Amino acid sequence: MAKVLAGDFPPLPEKYSADFRDVVRQVLVVDANRRPGIADIFEIPYIKEGLKIFSETVKKNTRIAEPIKEALVAHVAE
Repeated sequence: MAKVLAGDFPPLPEKYSADFRDVVRQVLVVDANRRPGIADIFEIPYIKEGLKIFSETVKKNTRIAEPIKEALVAHVAE
């Protein structure tokens, strides 16, 4: 954690996608004023696609109670 706070950390390995590494790079900005907020993060295409897949998966899951599904999907859609 101290290395992240100091901005002194190695890049993620190449085994992770460039899109994922880019999200991590954007989120781990040391200067809080330059760091994206949650609304900004949810607009990143990689995250948007992941949330879309999450939402579709939740809707199809028969083991999740309908009120819980609705709440999860609503929160993702916000």
